[in-house]
Amino acid sequence: MSFITYCTKLCEQACCTIPPCAYVVGLYYQSVVEKEIALCQMNIHDRVLCIGGGATPFSACLFAAKTGAQVTVIDKEPSVIAQAARFVKLMHLEDRVTVLHQNGLDVCPTHFSVIHLAMQVTPLHMIKDYLHASMANTARLIIRKPKAHVKQCYSVLEENEYGKATAAVTHSGKMIAASILFVKQMQNEYLA
Repeated sequence: MSFITYCTKLCEQACCTIPPCAYVVGLYYQSVVEKEIALCQMNIHDRVLCIGGGATPFSACLFAAKTGAQVTVIDKEPSVIAQAARFVKLMHLEDRVTVLHQNGLDVCPTHFSVIHLAMQVTPLHMIKDYLHASMANTARLIIRKPKAHVKQCYSVLEENEYGKATAAVTHSGKMIAASILFVKQMQNEYLA
């Protein structure tokens, strides 16, 4: 287990048991999620799939809270599912966020209009290729790219793969360099 993975698990435990911790950590994700919502123009009519939610699916909860969209969050680690469901309930979002135990390579992406991959998703290139090939033509796929100093701690795409993106936004935090948008069927609104 890497140092970052260990720290993430400690942070998730604290957020699940000490609600003020969840509030503080949630602040870190606020601007990231707001930029991602603007990047893919997410709205209440979207059906959102978040892959790699962990025990504290902050991004999934913020997508639901900020847009009103229905969000399904999956994680391949069975030990985090019950904790993630409790976290969603703690956030009072159980009517809009569903937590499931599932692998990103097994999920059927065809009925989701937005698919979001967390930085800790692995193997990223296989899951990205599977989703991009299987998702609806108009679906938007968002992938978070880590900053250079933590890149070795995550599964990342080859740089030329990031270059195939439809659009991207950068972030000023310490861990996430950018959110990268992939759309199979180009639409004018993403070309601005």
